[in-house]
Amino acid sequence: MPDDLAIVGADNHYEFQDVRATARFLELVEDRQPDTVVLAGDLVDEYTMSKFLRVPSEKTLNNEIQAAKKFLYQLRDIVPEADIVFTYGNHDQRLEKRIIEKLPEIHGLITLSGLLGCEELGILVLGDIEGVNVYEWHDVLIGHFDKALKRAGATSYALMEQYWKNVAQPHAHRAGLSYTRRWDKEYWACDVPCLCRLDPKFVKRPDWTQGALVIEWDGKKTIPELVKF
Repeated sequence: MPDDLAIVGADNHYEFQDVRATARFLELVEDRQPDTVVLAGDLVDEYTMSKFLRVPSEKTLNNEIQAAKKFLYQLRDIVPEADIVFTYGNHDQRLEKRIIEKLPEIHGLITLSGLLGCEELGILVLGDIEGVNVYEWHDVLIGHFDKALKRAGATSYALMEQYWKNVAQPHAHRAGLSYTRRWDKEYWACDVPCLCRLDPKFVKRPDWTQGALVIEWDGKKTIPELVKF
């Protein structure tokens, strides 16, 4: 048994979530019973808040919030004692940025974490909208960094070389795990796969992969396990 166990999931993009991938993620969490679950960004899409050209849709922010909230309650029921951490990604930041832009008078009264019930669920939220939200778990940096390179594994590898830390990075929606050594120390980097659909209307033929990352801590180092769904 590992001394500590974490599972990382990301890029649900409610309501563009994939039902099968979501079910597989919850099954993985229930089976492995981690000490920590990290939701590493873009839990909700906030589609109507995008500054990019949007296809008219029946999807609303309220629908996204309610679907994501249901997922969080399911997750908490499965691991009632685990630490759950939610680090904002760029999509999760859209609501607060829109409020600051259009209705600064009510800034702070309405928050994504509040709408999702994170405090009630005992979820730690890293929700800074001015930078990258990073959670450090043992010797790993876990976060939705503002970098997305073309090839699978390239983004996390670049971040690993930037910080010389083990890195778990979603955002690119691809799956990749690589290792290197520097000064007799081994490092690893993982592009964490996504939990959203692979056929969204706003991207043509994406090269994405669904899955999650399991990380064991053996008391001296972390051991990553990339799980594809």
